[in-house]
Amino acid sequence: MTVSPDDTIGDLASRFPDTIPVFQRLRVEFCCDGQRRVGDLCRERRIAFDELAASLQAAVTAPRRARPDWAGRSLSDLMAHLVEAFHEPLREQLPRLHAMAVKVQAHDDDSRHALAVVLFELGRFRAQLEAHLSEEERDLFALVQRAESGNQQPDDARRFQELRAVLEAEHREAGDALHVLSQATDRYSPPPRACTTVRALYRGLHELEQFMQLHIHLENNVLFPRAASLLSAARIERS
Repeated sequence: MTVSPDDTIGDLASRFPDTIPVFQRLRVEFCCDGQRRVGDLCRERRIAFDELAASLQAAVTAPRRARPDWAGRSLSDLMAHLVEAFHEPLREQLPRLHAMAVKVQAHDDDSRHALAVVLFELGRFRAQLEAHLSEEERDLFALVQRAESGNQQPDDARRFQELRAVLEAEHREAGDALHVLSQATDRYSPPPRACTTVRALYRGLHELEQFMQLHIHLENNVLFPRAASLLSAARIERS
């Protein structure tokens, strides 16, 4: 693996998934902000390019557990993975986190303002994301699966682009909400005297952020571009 300043963060994360923990440690967005170039990132963060490149290369060459190569698997397999590994866990995780955020509102200490922000933002995030997941499965995933099976309809390519634009915008909104949660909780650092529930809530929010980054990355940087190529090729063949 050779890293160039012109490589984009999203492309590296797609081709070499073992680089993702490096970006996460640096709190670098590799999902919604995946088109940013590595050289630009280094200049903005004042990171030595050689040091970052070495970290990325070390992550790729380190012994690791085999990961699925989604570039070589069917889109139907990828979408099934997204539902099983991300959508369903989110449908279980978000109500649990929201219940904890409600429970700690009774606290009368220095963290009460942060906890009020968490409750508001998490409630809004949950409502928007649950609708988003259903929209993906009902509309976009069904459309892509139809195209992959050879049953693409005349209007599917245009409809896909419309759905993609909406879903990517919603991904950016989700990223913004997670940023607010991170800021409100001082990057998920509970106060020294925080109770067990507050600590569990903060830990859960941190895990949610990392979980969502992987989720959005697989959709923005893998599923959507591959689906666009499939639909475009099918349209050319039919014309």
